[in-house]
Amino acid sequence: MNLIFRGKRLAIALSLAFLAIGTMWARADGYAPDCYILSAGVDNYPNAPKLNGDLGDANNTVAAFKSQQGRLFGKVVTQVLLDGQATRGNILQHMQNFTRVGKAGDFVVLFLSGHGGRFAGPGGWYFLPYDYNPQNAAATTLAERAILDAADVLVRQGKKVVIIIDACYSGQLIVTAQDYFTRYRDPNGGGLIVMVSSSATETSAALGAYSAFAKAFADSMAGGADLNHDGKITLQEIRQYSYSHTNELLRQKGMNKKQESQVTWSPSIPGNMVLALASFQPNPQVTTNPQATQWTGSETLAGFGSLTFQFLTGGRVVMFDAKSTSEGTWRRDGQKVSLFFSGGRVVYTGTLNGSTLSGTAHNERTTWSFSVTYQTPANAAARPMQWTGSENLSGFGNLTFQLFSGGRAVMFDTAGTTEGTWQQNGQQIVLRFHGGRVVYSGTVSGSVLSGTAQNERTSWSFSVALQNPA
Repeated sequence: MNLIFRGKRLAIALSLAFLAIGTMWARADGYAPDCYILSAGVDNYPNAPKLNGDLGDANNTVAAFKSQQGRLFGKVVTQVLLDGQATRGNILQHMQNFTRVGKAGDFVVLFLSGHGGRFAGPGGWYFLPYDYNPQNAAATTLAERAILDAADVLVRQGKKVVIIIDACYSGQLIVTAQDYFTRYRDPNGGGLIVMVSSSATETSAALGAYSAFAKAFADSMAGGADLNHDGKITLQEIRQYSYSHTNELLRQKGMNKKQESQVTWSPSIPGNMVLALASFQPNPQVTTNPQATQWTGSETLAGFGSLTFQFLTGGRVVMFDAKSTSEGTWRRDGQKVSLFFSGGRVVYTGTLNGSTLSGTAHNERTTWSFSVTYQTPANAAARPMQWTGSENLSGFGNLTFQLFSGGRAVMFDTAGTTEGTWQQNGQQIVLRFHGGRVVYSGTVSGSVLSGTAQNERTSWSFSVALQNPA
């Protein structure tokens, strides 16, 4: 068997979270679900390059879920395997034990952090436990099918399974998981969620004490992903926040690279499923909430001057500066507001003081100051139209479009988040993604947009309903 085992860091932080909670954080009978965690991390391999940060990733993930005890969860029971304890046999045995703990409605987590890689050719992705032996790789690696099959058993018990991977080439798992996604369509049954740090062809970065995506996930659970400030952290918010925050962490470390993290789930899982309750609350002394408002002022960056931010719901923001219009994300912690543009390469950080937001901004070359003042609620035309529904493409299901002014579109489907363009001619709307290789063409009838979509291989139908008017 030939193995591909290369890259800046092949370490992974793999988390199998077996959920059986609904869209809120308590079951219908009023009892909060319990949480069972197995967290395994390996830094000091005897037969593979040593790593840094994987033990920290394992401990940070346990802490993230443990902080939800008595809040989202009833009890949180943890088991940690580090270095020599994290053998292939121990991990598999604990995975099998998950079938004998909890019940439908409980949350079971498997977190693995260590080396990852791919089999050569059309093979899949694998995890390296502590006792990996390159002379007998087939018997000493933990293949993706073993992980997905273990998840499948739990899904069939009515539990919902979340797999989180911080790994080189981890996007390969989403490719393999498509066969499993199609099995889970009943919203009253189990389901599968997959979160990965990069595409199937990208490496994932370690940042010393932790890896980028694992840190972004832990920060998401701690409250960073509460983008709409309602105190609940959902899958959709984790998808958006973890993508921008992973790349923000890379930039802060001076790394000139980008990771295409993805978060996706089976048709049986609602995107508003809550995974955590925020650990902080907005400062009650702040009198102005940026959400759905417009702020205008100036910045001192050479060649620029006038500056306007339009804060949208769901953590989206549009910036109008002296040269162009840019879309990004924003988050708030008390009186501090941070705005991210160009994939996290341009960041504005300011403090709210009454009706003024002022502070500093930076890009990859320089730093400057800015100050903007609250004006009036954002014009409704600047807010995105959101359409939510489904499509019948094999392996997919849930479908959401956000249509922004200026012809920008964002698609949230089972495979992840994709940006594209849209145009309207009467009642006809056409959306294009992946450089025009994927096209959705539909007709608006009342509050419903439906039609057909096509890629280079096949065509399928879709239907979405308007959620909030533009």
